[in-house]
Amino acid sequence: QDLSNALWAFARFEHVPGAAFQAEFEEAAVAKITEFNTQSLANVAYAYASLALPGAATVLPLVSEHLEKRLEDVGSSESSARTESSAPTAVELVMVLWAYARCGFDPGPEAMALVEKACLSHVREMQPDELTQYLWASASLRYRPNASFLAAAERRAERAPAMYDTESVTLTLWAYATLGLKPSDALLERFADELERAEAETFPPKKSAFNPQDLSLGFWSAAVLAWQPRSSEDKKDSSKTELE
Repeated sequence: QDLSNALWAFARFEHVPGAAFQAEFEEAAVAKITEFNTQSLANVAYAYASLALPGAATVLPLVSEHLEKRLEDVGSSESSARTESSAPTAVELVMVLWAYARCGFDPGPEAMALVEKACLSHVREMQPDELTQYLWASASLRYRPNASFLAAAERRAERAPAMYDTESVTLTLWAYATLGLKPSDALLERFADELERAEAETFPPKKSAFNPQDLSLGFWSAAVLAWQPRSSEDKKDSSKTELE
């Protein structure tokens, strides 16, 4: 775990270690990966993807192989007596999926199905950014979540107390559009509320809450989904109706 924590720290500080360190770390990781818990696997995957290290081509397949084994063990009848703390958390699973997508590594349908099943057990506690990154990674790898997961994720997204930022809204819409899925009306309504809030809270007033990439993704996704975000006139009409 010390190895994974060190590399995770490098990634958080955006420090790319030297070639000699990378070679030694990769050799040690390959030799000891069977001893890594899911947090260590997630840390390693995140670091390799975040720092764009060339060893990702070697390390991510190993992470996938051993994460799949962990998930199979947790889901097996022989492991039913394990405590919940031994199971991967949603944060760990999302970190790994994000790394796969960032590096363009396809773990295969069996591995994705296991990750989805594990995330489904946590979906009621997932935060907006975790839901967004899960959907973004799935769409980037061209895997469509099954109907039961999507329904549960939408319910959580509609009701989660934490707020969505503009990037999360646009990335989520992009994921739906890329996968050819239509978000629920309730989810679109929440996104409209979040976008209005973000724009209203922006300071100074002349500065938009959206960066150019958010705008590009947002408009493309809205066009594909045939979704018309609220206009200023819509808000005026709504306020007028309430007064009447």
